[in-house]
Amino acid sequence: MGTRLNRAKGVLEDTWSKVAHDQADRTGLSALRVATSLKKGVHEDVLAVQLNMNQKQNNPAAPITFTGDDVLAVKKFYEANKRRVAYTGPQAVEIDKNQTVLDKGEQIDTEGGLTC
Repeated sequence: MGTRLNRAKGVLEDTWSKVAHDQADRTGLSALRVATSLKKGVHEDVLAVQLNMNQKQNNPAAPITFTGDDVLAVKKFYEANKRRVAYTGPQAVEIDKNQTVLDKGEQIDTEGGLTC
């Protein structure tokens, strides 16, 4: 009975996620699940197989393929965001602005650099 209840709970959580969360929320929740499973000893290749199966179902036109190394990168990014945001909004704005300038063939202003 416990397994059925856990499965039902997982289905309800996923349904709620589809309704109540945007992609950023779903990404964070998925990263948490990956990190938790790895911490419990699930091998990264097992998680990669599951993610690949999910992609075939959820994104059949252009499924994304995951490797064990990709799964470990998800865990690493999750860990990097534990205490603070690993990549801040102001940093993203500045870097994206600089890339746009470079794409136009212009030079960027490197005075002062990026703020952390």
